[in-house]
Amino acid sequence: MPRIKWLAAAIILFVPITAARAGGPGNDFRIEYQDQDCEIYVWQLMSWETLQPACSFWLYNEGPPTASEVKAFCGSELSTAWYKTAPSSPAGEAPDSGYYVLLDKIVFSTCKMASHLPPVKFNYTIYSNILDIQATEPLPNQEIIKIEGSLGGHPFECQGSSCQVIIIPTGPRGIEVNWWAVSSFSEHPTPTQTIYIKYDPDSWPVLVDSRHGTAAQRYWGSFQPLEVPAWLNPAAQPSSEGFAYLAGRLISSGQADPGDCPDYGLMNSGYASVCGLDQAWPMVIEYQNQLDQQITEAAAAQEIPGQLLKRVIAIESQFWPDQHINWGAAGEAGLGQLTHNGADTLLMWDSGQYEAVCRPLFGSECDYSYYSLDDWQRSALQNEIMNNPSLETLARAIRANAGQAGGIIRDITGDRPGAYMSHADLWRAALVNYNAGPGCLRAALRDLNQAGYVPSWGGLATSLGALCPAAVRYVEAVTTTPLPYQPITH
Repeated sequence: MPRIKWLAAAIILFVPITAARAGGPGNDFRIEYQDQDCEIYVWQLMSWETLQPACSFWLYNEGPPTASEVKAFCGSELSTAWYKTAPSSPAGEAPDSGYYVLLDKIVFSTCKMASHLPPVKFNYTIYSNILDIQATEPLPNQEIIKIEGSLGGHPFECQGSSCQVIIIPTGPRGIEVNWWAVSSFSEHPTPTQTIYIKYDPDSWPVLVDSRHGTAAQRYWGSFQPLEVPAWLNPAAQPSSEGFAYLAGRLISSGQADPGDCPDYGLMNSGYASVCGLDQAWPMVIEYQNQLDQQITEAAAAQEIPGQLLKRVIAIESQFWPDQHINWGAAGEAGLGQLTHNGADTLLMWDSGQYEAVCRPLFGSECDYSYYSLDDWQRSALQNEIMNNPSLETLARAIRANAGQAGGIIRDITGDRPGAYMSHADLWRAALVNYNAGPGCLRAALRDLNQAGYVPSWGGLATSLGALCPAAVRYVEAVTTTPLPYQPITH
């Protein structure tokens, strides 16, 4: 973190932040402004070289500014230069270059301070084929004027705070339902509420919303069929695959005995030979199944299929986590061989992971989004992810890729992913995103649409075949149930 620099005459206030910072997340239209006595802190960003101001700015809050605040007023280049300026020497000698912040003055004034008001609350229930929406205005002397929305693309409107909408049969991929309310408090409607409904007159409606369905289903607006392929099983399944790399590592580390195999059961690549794999077979079986319970639990916590998580590990690292680790641009780490680009996706799509990694390093600057940070700060956060490649982190990364893949499909098609592809094919698209990155997926989807292919894995694989063929092989490897390996002897 940068040191706050000061001159002998400067007064720097190091006290907790008690007033709202300028800007920030969570703003909405339900804001009330009131005149209050306030203190405005006027700062100068000073050059050590010239001892002259390079930029002036002001804040309502006490305490030193953050890099994000300096960036908002002074630009990215000055903000980064200030943040990276080395502290003065123990003897008190000032640096020859760089910048420091100086509190110029405190102005006492009357300010219009924003007060966030409680939002309109919605409650909805489904009985038979009726969606019942109720809106409650918590502000005194205010009321709900009307509720508007659309069901499967068909608009509806109800006067007052109550609305009953008839649900039509939807088909297996369901429909999207959106609604919002207009209150007497403001002419602006409330934020849109979105749920997904699948309805067959012969059965009860199925919901996907904040309380129903998995994270991926909410990203995609998709409905999981009653029977899923084996690779989407919620629990990690026992396996007996002939992992030659794993066998080689077990032999090299002394955990498995190669017996009298030529060359100690190893090939020049470090993989086990047929003889070595045969000798290491009991240990290979034990090693590839020892994490099944932890994999299932990590997957369940992130609402992804446990068997999918295990298959990703099997293909990426063969359960030996230090494979191909290097710390260049193509560095890979952990059981899932997470890359810097993968960490970038995780931090962008998982706000909880972003908060957990960012706060210890950059404090209140994490009040803002991941992409509001400078490049070097994002790189530092990616390194933190790469240094701690746990099962939880990998499960979170796969879920984040499901979210990013869904966002790309919405961008390309203008439709919800669940209406565009089947649930299983959406998971295949997420695996493409994890393995080859969003660039490959976006280009393939664009070609898929332009060529008029059926929106399915078959069509997507055809597009990928010309652009990123390795991604097709990767997805097939993860999603194809392998035949059990049969060793020569036991």
